[in-house]
Amino acid sequence: MELAATWKIPFKGNVWVVPSQSGSGVYNVELSPEPGTCTCADFRAGAIKCKHIYAASYAQMRTKNTGRDAAVSEELKAIAVKRKTYPQVWPAYTRAQINEKDQFQVFLCALCAGVGELPRKTKGRPSMPLKDALFCCTFKVWRVTSSLEDHVRFRERRRLDSSVARSTH
Repeated sequence: MELAATWKIPFKGNVWVVPSQSGSGVYNVELSPEPGTCTCADFRAGAIKCKHIYAASYAQMRTKNTGRDAAVSEELKAIAVKRKTYPQVWPAYTRAQINEKDQFQVFLCALCAGVGELPRKTKGRPSMPLKDALFCCTFKVWRVTSSLEDHVRFRERRRLDSSVARSTH
């Protein structure tokens, strides 16, 4: 509805000419037969009712109900204008980005420190302490990194915290 309220949608021939919200072109919309057709990629991919068809439907309704249109259009413009934006405090943002990984590691280490241990296996390779495995898995998911890169991060943590196991295997 915002598209129809903020842009002019002309009817030419038998199609509605709906502008792109990004301003990079127009789409031709035919409203009959139901549900209509559109030249946009979304409609061509799934043949579902896209935002351009909704905008053209609204524009068609608006031309039929011109008295009602003015009130609805003003209401929609008021909604579009109410969009609140916030200023960015760039120095604080930069500090947060620089310190994010270190702070996350400190918090995650403290969280994992309280994890108890499972009973030790009597056969096979010695297992990694549960708190260390939990740290590695969580950090890997948080950073979306490879296992090898995560192993390097684990070695960093081991260097900072003497309670971390000496080997991951």
